[in-house]
Amino acid sequence: LRGDFLAFMSLLMDAAGRPLIVATHHRTWGRLIESSWRLVLLAPRDHSKTTTVIAYLLWRLWRHGRDPGTGRLTADPTGTYSAILFSATHAQVDVLMATVRDLLLANAGLFEGLLPDATGRGRARIAWSGTHIRLANGAELRARSFQTSTRGLHPNLIVLDDVLSDENTRSSH
Repeated sequence: LRGDFLAFMSLLMDAAGRPLIVATHHRTWGRLIESSWRLVLLAPRDHSKTTTVIAYLLWRLWRHGRDPGTGRLTADPTGTYSAILFSATHAQVDVLMATVRDLLLANAGLFEGLLPDATGRGRARIAWSGTHIRLANGAELRARSFQTSTRGLHPNLIVLDDVLSDENTRSSH
């Protein structure tokens, strides 16, 4: 599971408790995502581009601090893992991060020990806000609207989802 994004994605449930659909094109995209340094996914609406990318982000967060041989969480993960998700507007960022939080909660069993619990224990290492999620293993996801400052952040992964809008595509940049 630690080394197989598509296997991980096939275990995910949506917020309603239904398994995520992993169609043939998702398998193709998954292989491309895992093997490419830079990638553009271009497909019509309702082909689950965003869902696939969010699933990939969740997999990367989940696997941080896991033993490569056993896949089990190590007691004290070394290093950091940070990703930034960009979208065109603040409103889109809010929707994307709500989707991320919903998927994390819908898959609490898979993310056992990484999420905040009802008692608040373990919250010192966990962040859970509209634009920032840090799991107990130290893996982080931040979200920003396109063309906002990210000064000081040094992410391992940058994802752009629907960053083009009428306003930013008519500029002289």
